Amino acid sequence: MVRLHLTDSRIWGALLCLHSSPVSAADRLICYPKAYSTVQNDGKLGPAFEENTIIKRRYHFDQKSGELTVITGVHERKDGDYDILEKGGRSNALVAIDHYEGAARSGVDLLRIDTWKDPMTFQLHQSGAITSGTCEAK
Repeated sequence: MVRLHLTDSRIWGALLCLHSSPVSAADRLICYPKAYSTVQNDGKLGPAFEENTIIKRRYHFDQKSGELTVITGVHERKDGDYDILEKGGRSNALVAIDHYEGAARSGVDLLRIDTWKDPMTFQLHQSGAITSGTCEAK
C-alpha cells in the first residue's frame, strides 16, 4: 500500500493545478477571430463584407485593467476600457462591458470569454456585429 503525505509539496502543486482556472496565471488573453457576422435586414445573423479583414486581427485583453487592444498587422489600437462584470473561472465565463458615449450615439459592447473551455472561446458584440473565435492565456 502506498501512503501519500499531504505535506509533500508535489501533491499540493498537483492539487492546485487541478483546481485553478485556465486563465488564473495569466493577466493577458490573446484572442483570434474565426468568424464575423452582422444582423441582416431580415433580423438574422449573416456574413459581413468586412469578415476577411476582421478575422486577420488579434485581440489582446488585459484582465487586470480591462483594456482591449486590437492588433491588425503591425498596427495596434486601444479598442476600449471594459468593466469586468464577472471574472472567468472553471465554472463561469469572463464577462466585460464597454460603455461609450459620443456626439451621435452611445452604446454598450460586450466581451464574453468562456474560460473553462479548452480552447477558450470568445464572443465580442460591438455595434450590431459579432466576432467569435478562440483565446489563449499569455
